[in-house]
Amino acid sequence: MTVDVIRATVMLGCEHGQLKINDQGGSWTPNQLTARGGGPGTVAVGASEEDIAFGDISPGLILFENIEDPDATDTDSGSWAVIGPKNGAGDMEECFCLAPGDKALIRLFPGTTLRAKAIYAATSCELQVMALND
Repeated sequence: MTVDVIRATVMLGCEHGQLKINDQGGSWTPNQLTARGGGPGTVAVGASEEDIAFGDISPGLILFENIEDPDATDTDSGSWAVIGPKNGAGDMEECFCLAPGDKALIRLFPGTTLRAKAIYAATSCELQVMALND
C-alpha cells in the first residue's frame, strides 16, 4: 500500500496588553491513503445553512479561509461565516466562525457533514476551502 504524506504547519502569535504568546508552532505529517485533495475551492454560502460538498474527497484536514474583504468597517459589508457539523435532524451545530480574512485548520472526523452560513450580511460570504483526503 502506497501512502502519501501531508505536511501541515501551524504557528500562533498573540500580543495584547500583558498577554504574550509566541508559539513557534509545529508541524505534523499525517498519511493519506489516497492522494486526493484541494477541493472544493471557493464556496459561496448564503444566509441559510448549506452543506459543503467535498465531491470524491473524504476530508481529513480542511483549511478554511474567509476571503471577504477584511478591511470592511461594518458588519453589513463584512460577511462572517459560521461553520459546523450537521446533526441528526439535518441542522447545523454552530461550531466556529470566521471573520473576513480569518483562517482555520481542522481535522474532521470521518463521515461528518459540514454546513456553513453567512452572518452579518444580507447576501453571501465566500470561503476558500481546501480539503485533503484522509
